[in-house]
Amino acid sequence: MSNLADLHNHGWMIAWLKILQRRPFLKLAQLRDVVYCTLVLIRSAKLCMVDILLSRRYQRISMEIMKGFYLAFLFFGVSSLHVFAAHVFPDTQHSDEVVKSVTFRSPAFTLGPGEVQNTYYQGVPFVKGHVALKGFDAEVVDENGSSVPLNEVYLHHWIALNYIGSNSTDYVPQGSKSFNGSIVGNDGVCPHYALSQLYGLGSETRKTSTYLPGHYGIEVGKYENELWLLNVHAIDTRGTIDPFGCLECRCDLYNVTVREDGKPLRDGYQGGLFCCYDGVRCQLKDGFVGENRTYYLKYTVHYKEWDDSILPLKIYILDSTFDGSTCKVFIHLLVLNRTDSVLVP
Repeated sequence: MSNLADLHNHGWMIAWLKILQRRPFLKLAQLRDVVYCTLVLIRSAKLCMVDILLSRRYQRISMEIMKGFYLAFLFFGVSSLHVFAAHVFPDTQHSDEVVKSVTFRSPAFTLGPGEVQNTYYQGVPFVKGHVALKGFDAEVVDENGSSVPLNEVYLHHWIALNYIGSNSTDYVPQGSKSFNGSIVGNDGVCPHYALSQLYGLGSETRKTSTYLPGHYGIEVGKYENELWLLNVHAIDTRGTIDPFGCLECRCDLYNVTVREDGKPLRDGYQGGLFCCYDGVRCQLKDGFVGENRTYYLKYTVHYKEWDDSILPLKIYILDSTFDGSTCKVFIHLLVLNRTDSVLVP
């Protein structure tokens, strides 16, 4: 049967498996992993587009789209393909190795109605030693450890990355240059440590699995004095006149005309991260009074002790608008009409 006939009669997946099996340098056990990796990439790309298309207000002028316009690629090293990696592929798993889980909390942060928190925490509690990360779950909780509804506190985003530095647990305000360490981060190509996080999600974090199956894992903890940093960006929407506008970081709702660093907003800038930085407050309904509340980012780390049976997974986060100079953490979509739009960095 020809390759084209395979594609027509049995589907592209079966045909691809048959084609690859004819290659002498691939083993059947390894073909499974090639197929799995491809499916992960395809699924990630689809989710990226769905995230854009399902946005309820994607036609709003100057809407922020943080996640939709850069692609996160997961690169799996397969031992038999020299262009990938020279890692020894494990034929069997260590049966005595089990996945462990441990839960931590970030330092407490307090929010009043309409208030924004966007804070960096260095030296947060984390798993010790040389381990393979299998998953990382996070959410905002109250003082009792209960999940906080998104219609009260919207988790704009959180990120987690590793670095080498001091044991400082002081937070670093957004835009501050006083960072006590050297970022390890992922294997992406972005300069100046842009998009260097190992994990990061937003309001979808409670329903999104980051678990890595089988023998795959993210290698961390191999450096002396390796520490972890969290960035938590949360918006308290209680009592606000336009909760969705607050989530979009509309400048008029925050009464912001300058950025956090004191520089004026550029002409035409109507909303985005420059208008919902740490400490600003979204406009409240007349007469609304609400108490301040204390919250935490609760994060659960799933991991295994490192050994030679683990196949290390590398993370690449790319900016699709990258021009060789710098990676953009976010861009804006200006919708001129229903058919024409322009990207503005």
